[in-house]
Amino acid sequence: MNSQQLIRLCLGLGLMTGFFCFESRAAEKKNPPSPAKSVQAPSSPPISKSQNLKIYYASSTWNQNSTVPESAFLFFRDAKTGKVAKILIEETEPDSSTFRGNFSISWTAIESLDPEVYIPPEGMREDSKDTLAKFYQLLNSKKAASKPLVFRTSPEGQQILDVYDTPEQAQQAKEAFEREAELARQAAITKKALSKPIPDVAAVEASNMAERQPALDLLAQEGAKREADRVRLEQIEKQRTEERLRQQRLLSEQEKRSALKRQSNLRRRLSIPTD
Repeated sequence: MNSQQLIRLCLGLGLMTGFFCFESRAAEKKNPPSPAKSVQAPSSPPISKSQNLKIYYASSTWNQNSTVPESAFLFFRDAKTGKVAKILIEETEPDSSTFRGNFSISWTAIESLDPEVYIPPEGMREDSKDTLAKFYQLLNSKKAASKPLVFRTSPEGQQILDVYDTPEQAQQAKEAFEREAELARQAAITKKALSKPIPDVAAVEASNMAERQPALDLLAQEGAKREADRVRLEQIEKQRTEERLRQQRLLSEQEKRSALKRQSNLRRRLSIPTD
């Protein structure tokens, strides 16, 4: 085995073992969040080697127990290198149906990362050793579809990857995150302006009015955050509706099969001759 093959092997082992949930370190410098970067087929996000990447996804079907936080996993793939990792995620709180995970990018050329996120289908949600191999088969058969993504940055400066089911959900969330980021930027400007000394007595009245502005800015930011939360709730409700319809279809099919079986049995009994 030559040196290049050894390096590729080491990178592959690091990929398979290095993606697990852990709490991120608090950033030393707090900045207002920057706007969301992309929606579906995103360009390369500005992920720093010194930061971890946080990922969010909402799933009503993963929420089986309303009394305790549950865990699940999803697949992260770098489209440029083809590297795949199984990411462990946990419910943010009992019965929230919103799941969160933290992981780090360990391979080189981080600036060229082209991420894709895949949600395992129903028959692939058991956390077993061969799950990753099954997912590779799904990829090779071109039956796996990546989810729409939105990039944003938290107030602490951490890169966040939000995963949605439809491009419409991602677009709505992106707009809400951008409004929140812009309001935070404006609030920071207002706070800086208020910290400067008042130049003359004539500006006192204007300054008094400006002092009320931070409270208004905070209300506006909270409104933008509620809009993003609303998109998540709609995502969960849509999943629940689709699951109810799926169960109804299954029940309908079962009833149809039962009716056909009864008819067949009846015809068979009627065709039996009597002595």
